[in-house]
Amino acid sequence: MVAVVASAEDLVPRGGRVLVADDDEQLCRHLAAALAAAGHQVVAANDGADALAVARSSPPDVAIVDLTMPTSGLDVVRQLKEM
Repeated sequence: MVAVVASAEDLVPRGGRVLVADDDEQLCRHLAAALAAAGHQVVAANDGADALAVARSSPPDVAIVDLTMPTSGLDVVRQLKEM
């Protein structure tokens, strides 16, 4: 399921750092490409552990996280909020 709450430009200024975390590699790749084409710096991860490792090394301005990933996306979001 996909929910659109705002455009990327409303959430993060052009050039902002976006973390995309989804275990669906194709979806992750397409979303990352679209955001990069819009001028954002994008880092993609295909599981929660990788997403958290990337976020720890360079915190994102915005994270787009699949809440139903095998490594719980909800846990990822909770830990990102604590950073």
